[in-house]
Amino acid sequence: MAEKRNGGFLEADHIERALAAGNLAWWIWDVETGHVDYSPEKATMLGYDPSEFPNTVYEITDLIHPEDHDKTMNAMRDHLTGKKALYEAEYRMQTKDGGYLWYYDRGMISQKKSDGSPAVLTGIVINFDPWKKAEQAIRLANTKLNLLSSITRHDILNSVTVLLGNLEFAREEATPATEAYIDKALASAKTIQRQIEFTRDYQNVGITEPKWFTVSDLVERAAAQISLKTIAIEKKLPKVECYADPLIERVFYNLIENAIRHGGSRISRISFSCREEEGGIALLCEDDGSGVPEDKKSAIFVRGYYTNTGFGLFLSREILSITQMTISEEGIYGEGARFAIHIPKGSYRIV
Repeated sequence: MAEKRNGGFLEADHIERALAAGNLAWWIWDVETGHVDYSPEKATMLGYDPSEFPNTVYEITDLIHPEDHDKTMNAMRDHLTGKKALYEAEYRMQTKDGGYLWYYDRGMISQKKSDGSPAVLTGIVINFDPWKKAEQAIRLANTKLNLLSSITRHDILNSVTVLLGNLEFAREEATPATEAYIDKALASAKTIQRQIEFTRDYQNVGITEPKWFTVSDLVERAAAQISLKTIAIEKKLPKVECYADPLIERVFYNLIENAIRHGGSRISRISFSCREEEGGIALLCEDDGSGVPEDKKSAIFVRGYYTNTGFGLFLSREILSITQMTISEEGIYGEGARFAIHIPKGSYRIV
């Protein structure tokens, strides 16, 4: 009779069926001999009969798509040498009929030799193809939509530019009775222009996969794009990296530009630092300018609040939210602004 635990059976057949139901297969690699044992699904996923599928790591890795081979081998090498705690890779595997199927592969050293070197690796592979194809379809659809948006935006901005030019000419010939109407039309046209330009930045949020960025480098690159004049940039940052949308540099640019624009004539420094807080850390951007009134601390992150400067803080909040980061203003009015980027655990690392 099969052994029972918590009311369930621990028969190997049940485990195999559960793995098959999830498009999963296990594998065990003897590092010294190169021999690989695996569950039948590893072969049947690719259209092979288990009896004809190769059982050495060298033959199996020859089936990896040439474009994915090196990065997959590097991922395995990083684990074997101790650089990474786990082996983890996504790659295409050749099927029996000559096509390719996306695999997600993950494993780890399960047994070591007496000298501490790897002896056996154990892991799983997942038929990742349906998800990968869906991801590619979404990416293609986004590419087409962005292209359409870009073309449409370009045409609208050209028309708005012509409109603004004609309104300026009309203003030169305006009578006192019509000048006020022309000024209102100019203001409206400029608002449309800013809104259309904002869509160019906003459409790029979340398009590219997040990755790790060194915070001090982000500050340096952002500051290099702005005329600071006599304003000093101070960095009191540890060697910390954050996991963010590639537009994260724009966030630091917006914070520096916002401090210069709204800090008043008294501003002389902008400093960046870091503090620990419950659930993560906060990156702080502080200045010695005029600060933000208490009743405006939330409103400044609303789209279009600063009508003369665009949507910088709103866009910053949206960029940060891609990886569950948030931003708040906590300075004292009259003493300076202090923006805090709150980064949860898992989205930062000290290096």
